[in-house]
Amino acid sequence: MGGAWRASHYVAVGALAAGMLAWAAHKAWPSRKIPVALPIVVTSAYDEWADTLGRREILSDVLARAGITRREYVRFMKAAHALNPRRMQPG
Repeated sequence: MGGAWRASHYVAVGALAAGMLAWAAHKAWPSRKIPVALPIVVTSAYDEWADTLGRREILSDVLARAGITRREYVRFMKAAHALNPRRMQPG
């Protein structure tokens, strides 16, 4: 008889917990719709820029004119694996 008594308590507590969860969900989202974040729109992934390497200039001079210096220059050089600045020619 003790086992049946405990089982009925588990059922009652489970029903109470389910009711509390339903009430909390209703209070959290009164419209009952899951909130959805707005999409992120990228208008410009990168800027295009063109310049010419002049006589007695090195790549860092050209990049400095574009505003790419210090840390950005290091990141640029790491990203440009195929670019060999020593093989660049003026013009």
